[in-house]
Amino acid sequence: MLEQLRRRFGQRTSSTTSTSIDWASIIYSYVDHLYGKSYSTRREDRARKECEDRGLAFGSVRILGGGHGSIKIGPLEECRANITRIVDILQTTIRERGFEDHLAVRQNAFGVEVIVTKEHEHLKAIGCCNFEGKWSQFLSVSSWEGGQIREMETYCEEGLSVLLQLSQTLGFPPGPKHYSSESPVPIEEIVIYAVRWEDPQSGCRYLDVLFRPELIKRHVYIGSHRRDDRKEGAFKGEVMACTGGMDWWPKMSINNRPVYSTIVQTPTGPMLQAKEKFAREAVRVCGVCGKLATHEIVLVHSEIGDDFGSSSHGGICYSCADQACQDHLKNQECIRAEVHPYRQEVWA
Repeated sequence: MLEQLRRRFGQRTSSTTSTSIDWASIIYSYVDHLYGKSYSTRREDRARKECEDRGLAFGSVRILGGGHGSIKIGPLEECRANITRIVDILQTTIRERGFEDHLAVRQNAFGVEVIVTKEHEHLKAIGCCNFEGKWSQFLSVSSWEGGQIREMETYCEEGLSVLLQLSQTLGFPPGPKHYSSESPVPIEEIVIYAVRWEDPQSGCRYLDVLFRPELIKRHVYIGSHRRDDRKEGAFKGEVMACTGGMDWWPKMSINNRPVYSTIVQTPTGPMLQAKEKFAREAVRVCGVCGKLATHEIVLVHSEIGDDFGSSSHGGICYSCADQACQDHLKNQECIRAEVHPYRQEVWA
């Protein structure tokens, strides 16, 4: 009886431990309410800002998205886990919950998935299909190359409970709600200076920011073509820039707060160094003769199309105006080669 009371009222009793709180129910209800039952542009925008911009998290679990019964979560920090271990943890969790006759764990091209083998009233899934057949996916765990967990997705509260147990076993337990991309530290205490300058010669626009790196939780760059960073003792500096002719300035956001800058008439030393670096890096030459490039050649190596659209894979090489050079670069193993005029970036 005492254990039942703890499970029922754990989230409202400060003396109980976090393991007695039904975090799956709390998190699933919150995200489901955040995205709503039907599509709304205003609600989607608010949910995106809360999840992507503010970094909605519960303890060590980050909320990556949701909507229409789906919920995506991930570890708050980098988490590398062997696929075999993930499979073992999921199989153990499913067995402990009595669903071994209804669910099966298997690997796929992206990581691990749990499929429904026998329907159950509490186990909601989504239909999947490919050239091998059809199946119902209960949850999935996707990994980047190298074993780092990218995201975990499920479609019901019971599935979220399984994923939270997996996350906790891997060292990322759920907990109280917070925003991982925000900080109570004033932006003035993080940024030492932020100045912007427009090069009258090229029209390129530069932003130079010096800040305290240990106080940064989230760093966003907006409208920058190129970037150069540096260290100045305990501080870190970055120069962002965009090419001439643009109607915007490079911008930076730290801990989900905009960094405001002052316009200066004289460039800083880091701006001038970055200008030289960008000018060197921007030069494109012909892949045959080494002259300055005037054309880019898009080589399409593979192309896939269906009723929902098409996608292609390939690469880009550069050529001068000489037709012989262009023909040489086009004569590569590909299904199609497209030639377009190319204009060199002007930084100096």
